[in-house]
Amino acid sequence: MATIHFSVEKLLDDYAEIVIKSLPDKFDSHKFIFKLMEQQEKEYIKTLFEFIGCDSGVFREFHRHIGVYLSEHQAILKINKVDISHSMNVKGYESDNALWKKKS
Repeated sequence: MATIHFSVEKLLDDYAEIVIKSLPDKFDSHKFIFKLMEQQEKEYIKTLFEFIGCDSGVFREFHRHIGVYLSEHQAILKINKVDISHSMNVKGYESDNALWKKKS
């Protein structure tokens, strides 16, 4: 089990279920992140700022923690990782990320 930054855990404990409810039955991590940014802009930015000193990149590290959270909370969030998706990230680059499906 990977360690999730406490501020990411708090952000997603508060908002992940709400974000997931507003997404289609299949969605990827990038779509989840875009919707989180849209719905909780201030909270997203405050949490992003926690990663300002990361050598691996602020967005990359923050979003990695989001992916880990989704993976570790699949049962609670009623989602399953079903595949890998290739889509545009917040920096405008195509990259691989998890594809999720809501449980019926």
